[in-house]
Amino acid sequence: AYLTPHALCVSDEDRMLSYAEFDQQVDILSRALVHHGVGEGHAIGTCARNSIELLTLMHAAARVHARFVTFNFWLRDGELRELIEHSRIDLLLVDSYTAERSLGATAGLENPPTVVSVDDDVDRALPWNELASHGLGSDAPTASPTRDFPFWMMYTSGTTGRPKGVLRSMENTMKCLWYGVMDYEFRDSDVFLAVAPMFHGVTFLPLMVLQKGGHVVVRKEFDAKAVVSDIVRLGITASFLVPTMLGRISREDAFESLADSELRILVTGAAPRDVALESRVAPVLGHVLHEFYGATETGFVSVLRPSDRQDRRGSCGQIGIGMEVQIRDDDGTALATGQVGEIYTRSDGGITEYFRDAQATEEALVDSWFATGDIGRLDEGGFLYILDRKKDMIISGGENIYPSEVESVLAAYPGVAEAAVVGVKDADWGESVIAFVVLEPGETVEPRELNAHCRSLLASFKCPREITVIDELPRSSVGKVLKRELRISRELEKENT
Repeated sequence: AYLTPHALCVSDEDRMLSYAEFDQQVDILSRALVHHGVGEGHAIGTCARNSIELLTLMHAAARVHARFVTFNFWLRDGELRELIEHSRIDLLLVDSYTAERSLGATAGLENPPTVVSVDDDVDRALPWNELASHGLGSDAPTASPTRDFPFWMMYTSGTTGRPKGVLRSMENTMKCLWYGVMDYEFRDSDVFLAVAPMFHGVTFLPLMVLQKGGHVVVRKEFDAKAVVSDIVRLGITASFLVPTMLGRISREDAFESLADSELRILVTGAAPRDVALESRVAPVLGHVLHEFYGATETGFVSVLRPSDRQDRRGSCGQIGIGMEVQIRDDDGTALATGQVGEIYTRSDGGITEYFRDAQATEEALVDSWFATGDIGRLDEGGFLYILDRKKDMIISGGENIYPSEVESVLAAYPGVAEAAVVGVKDADWGESVIAFVVLEPGETVEPRELNAHCRSLLASFKCPREITVIDELPRSSVGKVLKRELRISRELEKENT
């Protein structure tokens, strides 16, 4: 706003704001928040689709020293309620898509947050414009961010499936942004299309473009036809798409028109690598694909650039700027280059702490090193290779799904003795959720009943796409469920049919 006040900053279908105009909106909202008693020591949550308002609120939270918390807007009432209670937010941003679930999740809470809606047609919520109006002409003080200010919090689930709030200080947030700016070589001339949900860590990417003085085009949600049109029509130069999104735009009739587009950086990741998909899109898009490896806690650990894709087949990229990586054995001893072990990372752009969970923080950060739970190796050029993923975790359409959560829901249904959930390859989603259940003796339960039960309690992306009733789960000599055997039996069954 100081260097290029008249440059285009953010836009959506109806609005275009310069850096000076966006800064003014952030300033007005900051003062409105203070007017409502939201400032240092308070927390602001969002459960809404992408919008300029969401970005404005994020920047305003930084100015008033409030913790900024993003919630997955696909969660059901009960799931969302648990996170709202844990996060201790004072204000929650919603929209017409999420309002009913969000209001249901906050109902009856001992200290419910003030609910603010981006859209005007939401009952029982304070309209955005009414909130912002309290900042007009107000001289309420706002503050500049400090180095140790606890700022951005995103939720992730650990291997137990229990949600944890990954909190970064302002300093760590800014370092993660600037390391990424250098890793991806963003420019002030870039036009970034933001279609991935802004509750994800990949929201760092459009923020990187703003840090460089580029233009971010905000879309509420992903629509394949609209993405192809926007890239061509708006001169989009950069974006992020999970492989599922990339696969869908590649099936659009107008996909080949992207061969003449200005797209130069298309970041992908958050799902198992799809070589067949890459081979299909590369002839049209050219050398634009940037693949990353990382986690909510770590930020961007490695980046595989277009120039390295041929020479480093199987790699997820070179270690990023500001990132350290060690491969360790089971005893925690660092291994030599080329040896296989667990991946540990360290960066001053990563997690500061798990919110309200000192034990988890202590277990995850050993001498500031983070244990990823992934197995891999490093080569002599500093390129990372992932050989196995976090045990049992499923990635479907870019969303992390922890089987234990789905298994608990299935096992709670009357007549179900136990359940096991695995992920299997899916051409569209990357992986699909498949469930196996064992019934209590004499009980009869239909898969459709279990499917309805899951959909009533879980976000749709977590629900099994297939549910199979079996006599017993395969187990090891010590009673451990052998999920690998379940995957193999399912694949054999598919081949035979």
